[in-house]
Amino acid sequence: VGRGDVEVALTKWFTDRGGLMEGIEVHRFHGMGRGLLATEAMPPEARVVQLPLDLCMTRASAIASAGRNTKLAKLYRGLDSEEDAIALFLLRERSLGAESDWKPYLDALPEFIPQGAYLTARQLDLLGDPISARNFKERGSSIEARHKSLRRELAALAGMAAGKETTPAAGGHLAGFELDDYRWALAVVSSRALTFRGERFLAPICDLFNYAPHPERRKHAGGDFYLKHHALDKQAGTLTVLADRPTAEGGQVFEDYGDNPSGLYLDHHGFVPRENPFDCVKVKLRPPTDGPLHGSALASAAQLLSRLGVPPHGLETCLPAPGKQVS
Repeated sequence: VGRGDVEVALTKWFTDRGGLMEGIEVHRFHGMGRGLLATEAMPPEARVVQLPLDLCMTRASAIASAGRNTKLAKLYRGLDSEEDAIALFLLRERSLGAESDWKPYLDALPEFIPQGAYLTARQLDLLGDPISARNFKERGSSIEARHKSLRRELAALAGMAAGKETTPAAGGHLAGFELDDYRWALAVVSSRALTFRGERFLAPICDLFNYAPHPERRKHAGGDFYLKHHALDKQAGTLTVLADRPTAEGGQVFEDYGDNPSGLYLDHHGFVPRENPFDCVKVKLRPPTDGPLHGSALASAAQLLSRLGVPPHGLETCLPAPGKQVS
């Protein structure tokens, strides 16, 4: 709790490279890790953070970081997934240690993010939500498959990190680029990167706002509220975050992450909010063939469900939790 060397170094690194922090400091908070403290009274809509886009981790900044290393630039360009490009950029910079230009930022990242995909079988059972448990398990398997498919690229990065022209032999140990390393990097990207029209930006300081629902209730609007307070200006080359609520001096500056169910926060951010007005309960509507209907009654039920847009194999949906607002 408080402000230590990591927080001071991160702030200096950020501001020395053109980032602006207005009325805030990086602090550690009990039970929440790092976050942002208001050093003065902050009104809603006030500018809190602004940074140049080249201070964000993106595919473009990964390619730019390669400099004259054409092999590395080609590797970043060739990745199908932008998420993978940023994840491998993270792993590459982490492998550089003190030589990385991103070291103060990397030092401030969490060592582990308990996302749904990494829960144990016992933890999945304790969820009491078989639909989410199945989805988390499938995502975990998908991540393992992605890591295997990136073996050649990861081996190339491991070879560069070891200062070798040749890459490690097939099946060999990839220090710093193994499955657990890849899981960590993907978790950082999926939990912290901002998305604008499908493009991902891992933005230092902007990723330190901890979650709290907005005190004023609102209707589900597909994320418009979040985008109202996060602006990407490619012409100016900046990313800006505005306060979405007033904060008293000395208070933690929170933000509302959008109109999302709590399952998404567990799956991607590694936490479950105590309060979430947009939480919902996942249910599966069984197809009529699973019920007691037969003959013409079954045909009529199938026809009705078809008109309602329910596929013949059933439907999974998320219904507002009791006491929560309806979207």
